[in-house]
This record gives sequence, C-alpha cells and structure tokens, in this order.
Amino acid sequence: MAGADAPSSDAIAAVAKVSSGAATVLKTDIETASTPEAMITSAAAVSAVMQGSEVKDAVENAGGGSATPSASNALTTLSSFADASTLTSKITAAKENVVVDVPKAPPPAPPPPGEAPLVVDSGGSARHPVAAALIAVAFVHLAL
Repeated sequence: MAGADAPSSDAIAAVAKVSSGAATVLKTDIETASTPEAMITSAAAVSAVMQGSEVKDAVENAGGGSATPSASNALTTLSSFADASTLTSKITAAKENVVVDVPKAPPPAPPPPGEAPLVVDSGGSARHPVAAALIAVAFVHLAL
C-alpha cells in the first residue's frame, strides 16, 4: 500500500540502477586491482561518489517521480549516473581525490628488561642461550 509520501516507482528504479552500477564498477575494480591498497581506494572512491552531494540530492529530490521539476531533474541526474561510462568516469575521478592510509603492522615488542632473548636453533626449538651453551658443553663431555 503506497502512501502519499512514498517514492515513485521511477525513483525506486533509478536509485536501484545507480546502486547496481556502483556495485558493478566496484566488483570490476576489485577483480582487477593489483594491491590491497588499490582495492581499498576503489571502495573509497565508489563511496565518495555515492555519498556525494550530487547523488544524495538527486535521491532526495527524486521521490515524486517526474511530477515536479526538481524531481524530474533528479531523475535525469540519476539516469546519467546509471550510465556505466558516466559512473565509471566519476569514480575514476574520485580515485584521484581519495586518500587511503593503510597502517602497517607494528614492530614486535622488545623482550622484557632483564630477560635473556630466546635463541631458535636449526631444529626449531627455542631455548635461552645459557641453556644452549650448557647442552653443547654436556654433549662435548659425553663425546670424549
């Protein structure tokens, strides 16, 4: 049951086409991205375009279908964004303006003060250097 404030079917269809187009561009960009940073930049650019004032205003004003001039203009704007080449060019332009900062992993924490560092021998076991030295000395005594 559609109320008086319900969006028109034209507005719903236009918003769905723009959303679908944005998802398609993002999927394609992610599939062709060479680095994780490129994937994140693509996602940020799609978000920037979809949350930009041009799309937000068009979605807000499209509710009445083509009954009013502002709604008609909004539907025209959404139709242009639904065009794959237009949307792709807007997203490509947005990639130039978005900044993605992916933090690197922090370095490992130093050992607590006063504790001897662990040594990993070729067998993969970790021992304190003193214990390794004692084992080596014991082995030499046994070998004699």
